[in-house]
Amino acid sequence: MFEDKLGMGEDAILGYGLAKQGKLIYQPDILFFHNDAQQSHYSIQLKQYACRVMYSRLYLSYEKARLDHSSPGMARLHFIWYGFWRIGGYLVSRCVKRTEASRQMLSGSLQGYKRALRSNFEYSQARNAFWQVEAKKTNKFEYNHKYSISDCRKEGPFSNHSALAEYVRLFCGIPMPGCYGKFCHLLYLLVHRI
Repeated sequence: MFEDKLGMGEDAILGYGLAKQGKLIYQPDILFFHNDAQQSHYSIQLKQYACRVMYSRLYLSYEKARLDHSSPGMARLHFIWYGFWRIGGYLVSRCVKRTEASRQMLSGSLQGYKRALRSNFEYSQARNAFWQVEAKKTNKFEYNHKYSISDCRKEGPFSNHSALAEYVRLFCGIPMPGCYGKFCHLLYLLVHRI
């Protein structure tokens, strides 16, 4: 998927997967803002962007079904329904405004829809088991238990990485031996209110 430059849903999968583990900390402060509408490889070429959006939707549906332990058939049906209305909207847009952008969005969506329906996505719980084993391997590290959730909030957004690591370990089931800056930043961007 990523080799074909069709990967797009990693943020949604990471956020949903973390939310399924337990409650997460919410920090209202904005630490990172970037408007990449002009520079992003996701949105510079509209046809490829529309293809990515459509293709990744089936993958996201399967991942959500896997994490929820629900039927992959329902995930596929949801994608077909989603694609029908998405492509239908692009058809109407193309009829109303005959622009190059509307043509590219329609064409890319059709291409992504066909590719998604022809692709074989791995649908198994094996990945869950793999990460559970990896998490157990890291339990050999020592953790500092003196911090609480309130410490994370009082001291500002991730000013105390040990407190965040401890919170993630205790409530999300994800052991963190020390501070992982990138993971902390991603967690910060994907958290929900408690």
